[in-house]
Amino acid sequence: MTTRTRTACLGGLLMLGVVHPVAAADRETRQMMADIRILQEQSQQLQTAVSALAASIASLTTRIDEQSSATRKGFADQKVVIDTVSGDLRVVREKIDDNGVRVGSLSQEVEALRQSVTALAALPRMTPDAPAPDGAGSTPFATAGGGTAPASVVTASP
Repeated sequence: MTTRTRTACLGGLLMLGVVHPVAAADRETRQMMADIRILQEQSQQLQTAVSALAASIASLTTRIDEQSSATRKGFADQKVVIDTVSGDLRVVREKIDDNGVRVGSLSQEVEALRQSVTALAALPRMTPDAPAPDGAGSTPFATAGGGTAPASVVTASP
C-alpha cells in the first residue's frame, strides 16, 4: 500500500503541479487580453483625437486662406489708391510747373511794361499833329520840346 499511496500522492502532486501552471498561464493570458483591450481603447481614443485635430487643422487652413485672400484684396485696393494718388500728384506737379512758367512770363511782361512806362514818363509831353520845328512835315506825334518821339520806346510785350 505504500507504493500505491506514494503513487497516488505523487500523481496528486503532479496534478497540482500541472494544474497550477495551467492556472498561472490562464491568469497571464487573461491579463494580456485585458492589456490588449486597454491598448485598443487607447488607440481608438488617439484616433478620435487625431480626427478632431485634423478637422481643426482643416478649419484653421480655411480661415487662413480666407484671411490671406482678404489681405491680398486689401493690398490690391491700397495699390489702386496709391496709383491714383500718384497720378493725381503728377498732374498737380505738371500744373504747378505750368503755373510757374506762366507767372514767370507774366512777371517779365509786367517788368517790360514798367520799363515802357518809365521810358514814356522820361520823354517830354507829346502833342498830336504839331508841326515839326525843322519844317520837314507833320508827324503824328511831336514832342512839346520840338522833336519826334522815337518809335522804339514802346515795345511789344514778350
